[in-house]
Amino acid sequence: MGLFDLSEWATEVVEALGYLGVAMLIALENLFPPIPSEVVLPLTGFVASQGSVTLPGMIVAATIGSIVGAWVLYLAAAAIGEKRVRRWVSRWGRWFRVSNDDLDRADSWFD
Repeated sequence: MGLFDLSEWATEVVEALGYLGVAMLIALENLFPPIPSEVVLPLTGFVASQGSVTLPGMIVAATIGSIVGAWVLYLAAAAIGEKRVRRWVSRWGRWFRVSNDDLDRADSWFD
């Protein structure tokens, strides 16, 4: 699926589902990085400018979607445990541009 196809799909989802569609797409963007927020968020502004939804409503929906996506990732990592996450990052992290140093920096930031 190319960027143009993704843009068309995102447009269809937002037009069909409105606020729920935006929340779902942003949650998916957190979980599945090939869905770029750079496509979804400008689209939400455009749809809001058409008058069928409000911009504040779209902002709330995008925020909810982002929080839901972040919580899913957090809960998955918490269930797996730090040791297993670090082993996974050691083995596969380069494909996702994540290293154990990144995990250490995140830990120290939260501390």
